Amino acid sequence: MKTLKIIGLVIIVVIILLTLFILYEFRYGFIKFKTRSYSIPVQKYKTWDEVLKNPSDLKVIRLKTGTVTVGKNIQNLLNNENPNINKINLKNLSAPVLIYYIKHQKFGDILIDAGFDDTINKNTSYKKYPLTFLIFQKILGFKNIQEKGEDIANLIKKYNIHTKKIFITHLHSDHVAGLLDLPDNIEIIFCENELTFFNKAGSGLFFKKKKNKKVFNFNNAISILPFDHVIDLFGDGSLWAVFTPGHTDGHVSYLVNARSGPILITGDACMTYEAFKYGVEPFTMSKVGMPAATKSLKALIEFKNKYPETTVYVGHDL
Repeated sequence: MKTLKIIGLVIIVVIILLTLFILYEFRYGFIKFKTRSYSIPVQKYKTWDEVLKNPSDLKVIRLKTGTVTVGKNIQNLLNNENPNINKINLKNLSAPVLIYYIKHQKFGDILIDAGFDDTINKNTSYKKYPLTFLIFQKILGFKNIQEKGEDIANLIKKYNIHTKKIFITHLHSDHVAGLLDLPDNIEIIFCENELTFFNKAGSGLFFKKKKNKKVFNFNNAISILPFDHVIDLFGDGSLWAVFTPGHTDGHVSYLVNARSGPILITGDACMTYEAFKYGVEPFTMSKVGMPAATKSLKALIEFKNKYPETTVYVGHDL
């Protein structure tokens, strides 16, 4: 009887400790993000033909902040139920972690996504990154690698970037971890739908000290087909937020109306160029699920087909 009591006590202690560990690891999921609304300007354009006839002098530089080696586990990034997945090379692939540097005539230097800080190169991820993020990657068979100088801080120095504004595609760690190396007063802008429990739990650490978080939603956004919801972020037709939910609930792709031709930054609404070619959706971690991911990818492909001069930058492929 005494032995049973001891065993029972041990079980209770283990359950308590496990519960405390889970609560600690997911603590940011319970915290309400302090955000303000992003001020959306007057939307004056009604068609893409009209938009593209008025290009801007924006230039986009794509930069790599590290790599997630996926090997044979690439299928974990894609919709395995799509029959076209058999047309994609699933062997020994790697997924570069990308950010985009945009020079705007009026608003200065802008970033899209933050990628990785130098945590990967210094091999200190266990100190800085949430354990849940590391466990999740381990389960999927992924590994982060980073060459010296690839981190966002070094890239900012190398390219002499002076940004006060960063737009985020979605709140997964490989797209926001670099916020650790950005100023605490930088304006961080993303879709309000991204503030789910699991997104906050997994990435809240990177936002901990950031004081200028802003959100927009697409509830009253205009529709310019093939996209149901788009926002002209500056009111001048130069940079557009395109609602592409599916991979996450508030995933945003971005369209840059450059003089050299439109540039479509899909984020993780499309993972690789082969996935874009064959219409294979990304895996989904959202309430809206695969139907939304399918619809979003089809819209991106339709835009490219209608405007073939468009340069497409997918989420994790160079």
